Amino acid sequence: MKNVTKRNTKPLNSQQHGEAEKETPALNIKHGKAKPERNRRSAKKFMNLMLSLCGPKGRGGGSFGRTHFVRNPTQFSQRVVMKARVVKMNAKGVKNLREHLAYIQRDGVDQDGGKPKAFDHDHDELPSKHIAEFADNCSGDRHTFRFILSPENGTSLNMKEYVREVMTQAETDLKTELKWTAVVHYNTDNTHAHILIRGKDDAGNDLVISPDYISHGFRNRAAEIATQNLGLRTEHEIKQGIARDAIKNRLTPLDREILWACDVNGFYAVPPITADPDQNFKRAVHIRRLQHLESLGLAEERLSGFWHIYNGAEKVLKEMGERNDIIKTMHKRMKGLDRMPECIVHRTDDPHISKTEINGMVLTKGLENELYDSKFIIVQADDGKAHYFPMSYFSERPGFEVEEGSLVTIKGKEYQPTFASDKNIVRFATEGFPGNDGKRFGGQGIYDPAAHLEYVSGKLPEGVDPSRYVDQHIMRVEKFVSQKLATRLEDGTYRIEPGTAQKIAEIETAAQKKGPRRHYEIDAVSIAPLDRQIHSSGPTYLDKLIAERGYTEEAQRAILTPVQKKTRDALLRRVEELKKRGLLRIIPGENGEPNKYLFIKGAIEKMEEEFKAALYKRLESKYGKPVDLKEGESFKGALGAVERHPEGPYAIIHDKVNNKFTAIEMKGGMSKMTGTDRLIKITKDRERRFLAPPKYTMKVDQPKRIERKQDRGRDL
Repeated sequence: MKNVTKRNTKPLNSQQHGEAEKETPALNIKHGKAKPERNRRSAKKFMNLMLSLCGPKGRGGGSFGRTHFVRNPTQFSQRVVMKARVVKMNAKGVKNLREHLAYIQRDGVDQDGGKPKAFDHDHDELPSKHIAEFADNCSGDRHTFRFILSPENGTSLNMKEYVREVMTQAETDLKTELKWTAVVHYNTDNTHAHILIRGKDDAGNDLVISPDYISHGFRNRAAEIATQNLGLRTEHEIKQGIARDAIKNRLTPLDREILWACDVNGFYAVPPITADPDQNFKRAVHIRRLQHLESLGLAEERLSGFWHIYNGAEKVLKEMGERNDIIKTMHKRMKGLDRMPECIVHRTDDPHISKTEINGMVLTKGLENELYDSKFIIVQADDGKAHYFPMSYFSERPGFEVEEGSLVTIKGKEYQPTFASDKNIVRFATEGFPGNDGKRFGGQGIYDPAAHLEYVSGKLPEGVDPSRYVDQHIMRVEKFVSQKLATRLEDGTYRIEPGTAQKIAEIETAAQKKGPRRHYEIDAVSIAPLDRQIHSSGPTYLDKLIAERGYTEEAQRAILTPVQKKTRDALLRRVEELKKRGLLRIIPGENGEPNKYLFIKGAIEKMEEEFKAALYKRLESKYGKPVDLKEGESFKGALGAVERHPEGPYAIIHDKVNNKFTAIEMKGGMSKMTGTDRLIKITKDRERRFLAPPKYTMKVDQPKRIERKQDRGRDL
């Protein structure tokens, strides 16, 4: 065994330290001009040493230069805000990418208020074909990167060239060519660029960028390049920016400085005046900020020079900033209105959310956060006020998404998650569900959505759509896949891993401790805007109003809300249209009473027939021979597409073998099967009965399961 000398790890005292200094040879630095070749070798050797010391996880280490060291900008450098997000390219990620590309290229964000042009390193204007190809290529990546680049003085920069310089420098840092596209927006106070980067390097491997470079390096490089183009900020510009922060109704860097200097009880002591003018300026700005916080009710001067910052001030300032941004967004989106209505902001953390119910017309929809694709909706309610609602994944039904001009009812929902769907999935896979004639659905550790749909058909309460019910279970089992609790198999089924039931119980316990979940649910009263319903050939929401109470000629009411006025005007024009088509009968008023209009017998059915005939004629060149189902008839095919019309969304069922198709009113859960080869059987149980739509039964074919030896007899 070798003798190992143990290193002395005790700290040196002052005498030992002095002796150590004597023994250590001095570092003599010789001034002078070194040879260029030697300079390059020395610099390279030094950088290699630094990279090896930092290691793969340090700031500056890592293989292939993916964590390139970037120095922090100085105080006088140009300021740049950078936001970043890494998006996984699963089925949801691909859909979000296409929606994101469409949104950042929307009208109204270019310099002239038009539609912006996407660009890359070589092209100033990318055609829509190239954008579609970029999205298709991204769909095969493991992930993609999204960046929002916002220089403080972006209006003074050529943003396209600036973005190209930043991306060229990023390619140098990462030592790979990047495939990217970008769009510049001028519709906000700060000009900014949206940059999308593919998740592949030039060798076709997954592009990996260190979190440090994403968080700091990219922004610092952007600040360096902005400084090279615009020069350093002057001291006057810096002080002006700081002084503006003192009176803002949001969380600012000044607040962070003050909170950091507070003691544990939240008291801040104003420093004394010194001979340093910079320190005196900082002191004056802090006092000005504290006085503004006092006006907001967030701080109080207890003694001269001693301020108390109230607990929760930071949270309140953040919420104030968010609310101000929301109000600004609402005013910008409602710019064309005759009168700016009062703005009400609704939040999901409202403890009384379940009491919220608003009826009105959609003014606009958009992205609350352009990086994360979180959406919002603004509704002009019957009370004349404009209401802002944040939207979640569960706010709208797939296929029934509302648009500007739609009539909606928005309700607040509060619920405690019970994880009933999760438990059903595990029970279906492990025990199975008993069916008729001794048949058993499920078991053997496999969750089969088609078998589950077959089992629940006819067993659910009236009004519950079996397809939508099973779709909710599919969403949950997809979550299992992301959590490694299930495996997606080639035949569309899922293998549930052992221990999933215990994991669900743990998650449920943790969720109950967090409290109830809250979101806003949008119920589309009329999906199509009113002006598109006036000349529609098929039955509409306006026809429903006429059918329910008739249309009475009456004098204009003195007071109408904007929504009531638009509905009344559209209804009047719809009545004139129906009169021309001979679908209304008149009941003359007596004793000076106004005339009343009612539908003739079979009017709704006649309108539907006319609409279906026009729809079939338009689609037959694409899908083949149309089949109009009668009561008791069935049709089998795949869901080809979803057509949106003023009458509502229609599902196109396509029989590719016989080149035939039919169109039926969209049902919940159908959108999930769009574009798939799963065959569905549609049976028409009942014809339309006046306002009541036709009734259909949908059954999804169960595919033949691919047996695997490792799945047989598996005991979970």
